[in-house]
Amino acid sequence: MSQVGVGLTSQEELENIKLQTEVTELYPNTNLDKTKEQKVISMNIAIITACPSGVANSIIAAGLLEQAAAKLGWNAKIECQSSVVEPTLLTDADIEQAEAIVIAANTPVDTSRFVGKKVYQANISTVAKDAMAFLQTAVENSATLEQVTTVTAQVAAPAESASATKKIVAITACPTGVAHTFMAAEALEEEGKRRGHQIKVETRGSVGAKTN
Repeated sequence: MSQVGVGLTSQEELENIKLQTEVTELYPNTNLDKTKEQKVISMNIAIITACPSGVANSIIAAGLLEQAAAKLGWNAKIECQSSVVEPTLLTDADIEQAEAIVIAANTPVDTSRFVGKKVYQANISTVAKDAMAFLQTAVENSATLEQVTTVTAQVAAPAESASATKKIVAITACPTGVAHTFMAAEALEEEGKRRGHQIKVETRGSVGAKTN
């Protein structure tokens, strides 16, 4: 009885081997080894982040996109347009080698140097939701830039009346004096302008005080 069982098993194995051989001959690129890990496809991309004040949003988005690119196994060159951090501008070589140019901004960005490259432009606010998904979408939907275009900032809503305009002075600060204080300052400034008020914001941080 056991010999019959062994015979059947051996016959099944032979049939499986024969089937795999036939499939391989017909479809040489088919991977029959399901345990083999998929090879990570590396690519070169260039990223630009920018916001009106060049503080919190631009810096945070640059950091999130840098981490997302690393997780995806992509080589990313990042140009963070900021008023408090010395920007590392994309070189001609960075642009030439990039398979896609990703621009995350809510302020106009000069795209004249990217004409002829595959470019994706989106509002910087969409990065924070899921930076990795943002990058994947950007690469998949990037298109050859044939003429200069810009991502425009949202237009502030006009004040209801001149009498409602207020003059506001605000100060922001946090223990580390970096991200939080600048993020709060930018939020206050944008909301104040949106409501039609005149606002001055002083940031107190480890990188120095700044009045907007």
